[in-house]
Amino acid sequence: MPVKVIREASLNLLAHRTWWSEARTPSVAIFDDRIEFMNPGAFPMGTSPEEFRKHPHSEPINEKIAGALFKGGKAEGWGRGILNIFTYCKEAGLPEPEYAFVTNFVSLTIRFKNPLGPYLTGQDNSSQNERLNERLNERLTPSVQATLDIIKANPGIQRKDIVTASGKGDATIGRHLLTLIDKKLIEHKGSKRTGGYFAK
Repeated sequence: MPVKVIREASLNLLAHRTWWSEARTPSVAIFDDRIEFMNPGAFPMGTSPEEFRKHPHSEPINEKIAGALFKGGKAEGWGRGILNIFTYCKEAGLPEPEYAFVTNFVSLTIRFKNPLGPYLTGQDNSSQNERLNERLNERLTPSVQATLDIIKANPGIQRKDIVTASGKGDATIGRHLLTLIDKKLIEHKGSKRTGGYFAK
């Protein structure tokens, strides 16, 4: 499952959850064949899950949180999260995500292409690891690949030096680094102040 699908769904939990009942909390449950996101709240008034799928629109419960995520570059744009999740799942060959309304909660179910069982038991482990590594290394944009190349050529380089070498803004490089860490292509070693980035 693409990391960006999990990221978009998790951002939705933050931006759209209701806070007026402490007994209701967001949850993420991982099963053998699927991941289920359960969020306190409801669809926009008068909108069914089917209608929302056809005409998604954003009415964030937490506008300040949604605004912070958008300005921080975590969210691409208000109202895009649902469309992105469906698009990313389709690109990855996953079944179409399923939305439903459960009393006081909105649920999102994302099904795996293959069950997790073989990964957890070690069956056919070598071929699965090979496919996993292929997925981790695919679809790097030229800009992100350029950041990775800088790190490979300069082991231990710090973020500010990557910014200088790339000629890009600090926020852009920050997003590149998060992407590369998510894909397990780089790691940060040492303290936050004096440490640096290394390619794996």
